Amino acid sequence: MKTTTLIITGLALACGGLAQESKENPKQALQSLMERARDAKAAGRLDEAKELAEQAEKLQRELQDHDGVKKPQKHAEKHPGKDMSPFKGPEAERLQHIMQAVEHLHAAGLHEPAKNIEEIAQNMRRELEERMKHPGEMKAHAELEEMRQQMHRMAEMIEQLQAELRKRDPDKIQPLVK
Repeated sequence: MKTTTLIITGLALACGGLAQESKENPKQALQSLMERARDAKAAGRLDEAKELAEQAEKLQRELQDHDGVKKPQKHAEKHPGKDMSPFKGPEAERLQHIMQAVEHLHAAGLHEPAKNIEEIAQNMRRELEERMKHPGEMKAHAELEEMRQQMHRMAEMIEQLQAELRKRDPDKIQPLVK
């Protein structure tokens, strides 16, 4: 009971200080909240860590709303049933996650890593566009890869059969696959 009271008191004090800090420098306040949540979690104060993490998420949402940064989900809500991405499949989903990560990094004030990751995302997008221009090549590449896998499985099966035959009559069996 004392621990819970202590945690609540600490959070109340932190929130008061946070309100002032967030007015002065909201990104720094977000960073501070996230650090304190990590510290609390590492110290085993899970309730406090959860509360701090929730405050950080709330502040981050407020910052995004204030800066005009929209999450893709909000964009999808404006255009229900309309996927704005011309790409489909797992690569497109990865690209969407990467762009969300870039938004989160910018919101956290980590602009340099965000720029680097954004470049990677742009390269991925260009590759996807190229693949869409040449669908026949993609199909041929996929078929070729499937044939390679089948050949690999066949070679393994032949080796297993050879090993089995060697056990039965070691003098008559010569390696077929090199």
